[in-house]
Amino acid sequence: MKIEVRQATLKDAAAIGSFLEVVFPNLYRYPDRWEWLNLRNPFIPEGFGLPEWIAIQDGRVIGHTGAMLVPVKMTDNTLIAGWGVDIFVSSDARGLGIGKKLSKANQSAHALTMNLEVTDLMRSIRKKLGAQEGPSVSLLYRSGRILPAPFSKAIGSALHRHCGIREQFWESISKKAGLSQACCWIMGKIIRARQRQTIMASGAPAVILEPVSRFDEQADALWASIRERYNFAVERTSAYLNWKYCDQPHMSHQCFYVREKSGVQGILVMRLGESPEPPIGVICELYLSDPSRGKYAWIVEKAVAELKGQGAGGVWVATADADLELVLRELGFFRLREQRMMLHADGVFDVDSIMQPALIGKGDHDWDQFPNMRQPSLRQFIILAAGRR
Repeated sequence: MKIEVRQATLKDAAAIGSFLEVVFPNLYRYPDRWEWLNLRNPFIPEGFGLPEWIAIQDGRVIGHTGAMLVPVKMTDNTLIAGWGVDIFVSSDARGLGIGKKLSKANQSAHALTMNLEVTDLMRSIRKKLGAQEGPSVSLLYRSGRILPAPFSKAIGSALHRHCGIREQFWESISKKAGLSQACCWIMGKIIRARQRQTIMASGAPAVILEPVSRFDEQADALWASIRERYNFAVERTSAYLNWKYCDQPHMSHQCFYVREKSGVQGILVMRLGESPEPPIGVICELYLSDPSRGKYAWIVEKAVAELKGQGAGGVWVATADADLELVLRELGFFRLREQRMMLHADGVFDVDSIMQPALIGKGDHDWDQFPNMRQPSLRQFIILAAGRR
């Protein structure tokens, strides 16, 4: 049967919803997040239509991809760019090139298409479609306590893959003998010994964190004062910050102004995973008009302490800022991965010109959203235990 790949319309909403509920069960994709992403995004140009592309066969959606449209500063230009999101092809339709066709249709609709958290397969597809590797982002984690349930599941999966041991067998004996708790305790002790801080925040009495329910013109003034510092960044205006962090459904972001006597000098956004997510914390945004090692250290320690006080087992953060990364490592964070962005522009651009400085964090793309909010993998815990920074 013929397969049609095209941009979706509102008439396709119910069919898309049925598809998303099957391939992304319990992930809030439809209807709440879908409507926030596609109907309430203030950056979708008039007349653009839905930023969604679908593959249809016999009236049934068998493939889907979308775009999160955001304003991006790229060297001296500001343009509406699309983060690629929610790509999936039904298992019975794979191997037919549908993923590539969907990606091409999505890519062709934007002056700039961006991807951050992508599989090796999608990275290969994007490169074949002309995408280039852009700025790199470091993903870091600071462990507190290891959550037994996901850790035990990771061990069971590893034993099954490498030794052929059934996961149910591991679950059974680990419960009876308390092996999961013992493994968590031992691994946690090793990791905490490895991640001891090499600096302590000396205190920044002139800096306070002011909770805010919504961002206002103070956020706009802050961004206007620092935007020329970056060659590549999503424009952190109040309109963007409010849509991304205050209006996003099912995500309880905690937003703060970093205030000094002279006024607002920075932004901090963080959140704690809520059920069905594990209680893991994430620092989504942290940028300052006058950054210093002492300010970064003080703010990060305050954020980590607050998240752990709320029950966080550990804290994720990502940054493209080498100075902030250095402070994070000195505060006991370990870099678990370096992620390269994928960029495709409608026209030629010099990748080297946007490599640095770039403002990219865990709140960009949908990197702080469920199901990305999870405890580190077993392999990542081994890296933490080995103490490799």
